Amino acid sequence: MDASFGWLAWDIFALLIMIMLVWDCARKGFMRKILSFLGAVASAVSAAFFSEPVALWLYNVLVRDLIRAVLSRRIAKSLEEGLSATAGGLLTALPKWASRMANSDTNLPLPQAADQILPVVEELIDAILAQPVLMLLRGLSFFAIFTLCSLFVRYVVRMFNGVNFLPLLGPVNTVLGGVLGVGQALIVLYLLAVVAHIFIAYSGGGTGLFSEYSLGEGFLFGFFYRLTA
Repeated sequence: MDASFGWLAWDIFALLIMIMLVWDCARKGFMRKILSFLGAVASAVSAAFFSEPVALWLYNVLVRDLIRAVLSRRIAKSLEEGLSATAGGLLTALPKWASRMANSDTNLPLPQAADQILPVVEELIDAILAQPVLMLLRGLSFFAIFTLCSLFVRYVVRMFNGVNFLPLLGPVNTVLGGVLGVGQALIVLYLLAVVAHIFIAYSGGGTGLFSEYSLGEGFLFGFFYRLTA
């Protein structure tokens, strides 16, 4: 598309977003949309609150013992194969996923006997692996808890599907849903305009459809682009 008409493409894009969001919110109704929004917020708060203790529990009960067993077997195998400290030390004996977590200057000696493996592994876990593994577990726990809470919220929200068909409350619920859709569309377009400014700033002015002229000269999307300048 000619860059001089790029603003038209962005205005059509913005108009489609508004139509789709207003239609979706009106179809689902105010009650269902507002409950979905509150449910999403509650799910995120619950996931943020519980992900830390869940991750700690998983780490202490399951993951730490599993890591200890895997590393102990790997180091013992390396000793059997004759690996020595001069051949690369402890990092060489670790699985690739563990050595990637460790710094190249990690100064932990390779044990020279089988009875020295467990203390070295414990020190390795506490010094190097604990924080990255806990961070990963927190992320996975957050995602799992948020998903479970969202599924529960979706089940509850479905009980309000019939509100739009009630004689008096239905039309009001539909109209308010459409108004909520307008507000949602305005927020989405505002955020997209912020992202567009970031893109323009880091791309040196952009080009073609993604140039500053195309983004800022329109009536609809251009309004939000100029508003966030």
